[in-house]
Amino acid sequence: MQIGWITEIPQFIGLPNPKLLNVSSAILGFFAFLFGTYALAFSKEKIEDEMIKNVRLESFQFAALLQIVFLIIGLTWIGFMKNPPKDAGLMLFFIIAIFIFWIIYIIQDRCREL
Repeated sequence: MQIGWITEIPQFIGLPNPKLLNVSSAILGFFAFLFGTYALAFSKEKIEDEMIKNVRLESFQFAALLQIVFLIIGLTWIGFMKNPPKDAGLMLFFIIAIFIFWIIYIIQDRCREL
């Protein structure tokens, strides 16, 4: 989208307004990333034993701890800003906080299984 290919394709075809295609491709990309993240996080091993369950629990706890630290530091930083972000900025901050949890969980879980 940043390169402009999504905008050039509908103009080449003859569509006057590429905004709908831009929005739909952004939404599709977001949900594809979200589905892939959840598929990785909740995938099962062929043999689920106590060690794998313990590794997943530790990864979950570590990811939760890092998310809490991120939220505390981030909200403190936002509180002391001269021009704090508006609604869209705060929404982006909380979406990043949610993704930080899942990405740390996946990285921690996959690295410990190796």
